[in-house]
Amino acid sequence: ARAPRPGTTGPRADERCRRCSMRAVWTACDVFWQLDRDGTGRVTRAEYFESLAEPATLVRLRVLRRARLDERFRGSALPVTLREFLQLIWPAANREEFALMQRWVQLREARVVLAGHFRGTEPELRQIFDRLDGKGGGQVSARDIVRAQMLTMEDLKRILKRESCVCDMSFDLEAFRGQLWPHLKAAFMAPENILKLKREEELMMCESAFRLGLAGGVASSLGGMTGVN
Repeated sequence: ARAPRPGTTGPRADERCRRCSMRAVWTACDVFWQLDRDGTGRVTRAEYFESLAEPATLVRLRVLRRARLDERFRGSALPVTLREFLQLIWPAANREEFALMQRWVQLREARVVLAGHFRGTEPELRQIFDRLDGKGGGQVSARDIVRAQMLTMEDLKRILKRESCVCDMSFDLEAFRGQLWPHLKAAFMAPENILKLKREEELMMCESAFRLGLAGGVASSLGGMTGVN
């Protein structure tokens, strides 16, 4: 499967509510995670003011201007969560709109696992599956995989060898692992990560073979001592 290009994964690739688009929420998430240096899920006042000394893109400056974090931290020294960060940017969002934003956050959290240092590990698989699942029902829908811009509907039809629409399909963890995970690894793992993973697997195999050989040698030695007083 090929890695999808942003904005081309389906008819609703950039969903909207009355306040904002999914892409705008994703951008806000990315800015928040840049500020959250230690990955705690919270931005401290120190982290925020340290970030002001760094070069910033125009997009990042616009997001921070809307969030008005300087004003927020003047009023309170408590760290800012992602939830509060979004509320600062879109204070007029009602409960339904904010619930949709939170779902968009989950989709973004799933998608960013595939970026950067993605290695295709079991913990990464479970992290992606859990974020896509959202409500903990143990099922991931094809629509949400497309919404998260991991695969297109055409990708899914090709992978599943289906000519008819796959929009209403869903996958449990085992189906996701067996049917989709190999394609996500092929699409998103960087070549250097693939080589590194192969080297680690080869090293593990050598270590296992060494242990087995050593154990076999010890067993043979003990066997040779049978009947020795």
